[in-house]
Amino acid sequence: MRQILTTSSPFTAPDGTQVAELLTASQHGQISGTLSIALGQLAPGTRSAVHYHPVVTQFTYTLGGTLTAWMREPGEVDHYRLVVEPDKLIITQPNTLLQLCNEGSTPVTLLYVVTPPYLSALTDSGEPLFDDAIIAGTSWDNIDPPIDGEALQRFNEHRTQLQQTQSHS
Repeated sequence: MRQILTTSSPFTAPDGTQVAELLTASQHGQISGTLSIALGQLAPGTRSAVHYHPVVTQFTYTLGGTLTAWMREPGEVDHYRLVVEPDKLIITQPNTLLQLCNEGSTPVTLLYVVTPPYLSALTDSGEPLFDDAIIAGTSWDNIDPPIDGEALQRFNEHRTQLQQTQSHS
C-alpha cells in the first residue's frame, strides 16, 4: 500500500470534542476492518459530555497538552480522575463512562486508535443517524446508565447494518 493518508476536515463529535479522521471503517479495506485512527483537539476549558462506547475499545494517546480524563468502569459506583501528560496513553474499554477535559491554558492534542473501527453516520441533512459513542449526560451528577438487554441488541443490529453499508460503498 503505497499511500500517505491525510486527516479529514475537523468536525465536532457528538461529545463536543473536535475530531479529524485519519483512517475510518470505510477506507483501505482489510486494514480499516480492524481499527480506526483519528486526531482530536480540546481547546482550553473544554469538557466533553460524559459518554461511553458499548462496543469499541478506545486508546487515547496525548500528543500535546495535559488531558484530564474522568472515568467510571462498568459496575463501579464512583468515577475517578486521570491526569494524562504528553506521550501517555489511556485505554477505555466498552461501557466505561468517560469525560475528556482540558483544564489547562493550551490546547490538548490527542490521537485516538479504536478497535473495532469507530462507526458514525449522518443523515443527508447532517443529523446524527448513528454513532458509536452514546452520551450519558453533561455532568457526573446526572448520568444515564449504559444500555443493555434489548437496547444493546438494537444498537448492535444497527451497527452491523451500518458496517455492511459502509463496506460496500
